[in-house]
Amino acid sequence: MYNKECNEFILEQNKQLRLQRKYYRRLHIDNLHPVDVDEYYESLKDWSEFIVPKNTSKQDAEKDSQITSILKIRAIFSNKAKKELEKKQEKAKLLQHKYEQDYQKRVNRKRFQFDDNQRKNHKFVDDMKSKFMKGDEEQIIEFFNFVLQSDDFTLDTQNYYDAVTKVLKYDAETNMLSYRYKLPDKGEICVIDKFIYDEESGEILQKKFDGIHATKIRINLIERLLLRSVAMIMCSDKYNYVSAVNLTGFLNYYDSAYGNYRELNVAKLQISKDVFSQINLERVNVSELFKRVLNEQFHISLGLYEKEPFELSEIK
Repeated sequence: MYNKECNEFILEQNKQLRLQRKYYRRLHIDNLHPVDVDEYYESLKDWSEFIVPKNTSKQDAEKDSQITSILKIRAIFSNKAKKELEKKQEKAKLLQHKYEQDYQKRVNRKRFQFDDNQRKNHKFVDDMKSKFMKGDEEQIIEFFNFVLQSDDFTLDTQNYYDAVTKVLKYDAETNMLSYRYKLPDKGEICVIDKFIYDEESGEILQKKFDGIHATKIRINLIERLLLRSVAMIMCSDKYNYVSAVNLTGFLNYYDSAYGNYRELNVAKLQISKDVFSQINLERVNVSELFKRVLNEQFHISLGLYEKEPFELSEIK
């Protein structure tokens, strides 16, 4: 039965859908946090502080001198036990002095080892950064892998999207960075138009956009995702190592014919830093950008998000 509670629920769900669509429109820039290369290398260093081991010299001395809780209690009521305790306490005092010396030596040794390991760690990271500053391809790849993998965002405003990505190559001659980027499955992208009350069934139903509109929403979203990944690279490129990116978008899907998960390359994008530097991320019309500016550099498999993944042709 349609009632006030149903109406409030529908209003709230439709409000959330409007927020979802607004979020999608800004997915290429919202909560975008480029990585500073200097901070990155500092974060690799061990900055922990030495933890001084607990000093158990007194307890160990009493234990080795056979001073027990029972003996301490008996010494309150018995002179014999009191004399025995005093004798053992003298022994414990001597042992404690020795154990204190051993303890201090052990602390000094551990502190030296800790400081030495920390110095080696800092030097190792400094050497890595030095290689990066000299244009070492391996370090450049590692840094930009970290940049892409550190980007946290959601597709549903709640759960973080697992943006599987990997830098494949850095060409020092052309300054081209090539990487792969996982695209979301069609089911991960919201294409609900609104929630409605169905009088016939008495249930609240989701009304989705028609197929053409739904595909348009999905394609526009992956354009924003790819632009976001490019922005992460370009905005983190403090020392101007990357003049262009060459990225491949792929789907990871379960193929029952093989009985396992497979990857299929379904999108390609090349964009230069020169073109990117002209984009105002706050005001850009992403659809227009891909349609007019990047049309020759952006390719997707025909039927993407309309056909099943195994029916698509792979982008080479």
